[in-house]
Amino acid sequence: TPLALDAAESARRAEWRPKAGVVVATLREHQGAVARLAIAQDQSFFASAAHDGTARVWVTRGLDRTVCHRSVCCYAAQRRDPATGDVAPLTDACAVDNSRSIA
Repeated sequence: TPLALDAAESARRAEWRPKAGVVVATLREHQGAVARLAIAQDQSFFASAAHDGTARVWVTRGLDRTVCHRSVCCYAAQRRDPATGDVAPLTDACAVDNSRSIA
């Protein structure tokens, strides 16, 4: 079953567009560059995959009111390179349609 939005919420999300050159949000919890954002089909959350080896889940509610947002979940179990001890970067993420899943 597809995720459904009521008419008002659907209209509100369709109208919102960030202004060019204006910071919308800062993902300060990452220690490395963010490589990919994966946005849920209903736009209620998104995930960020970063070069610091972490993936974080962020709720979109409130992004329009604060620039410094906090993640609600973090995956930090990325393996380390045995030779250097460096964490392998996460370079991709995708949202699974009709679900609340990120891969």
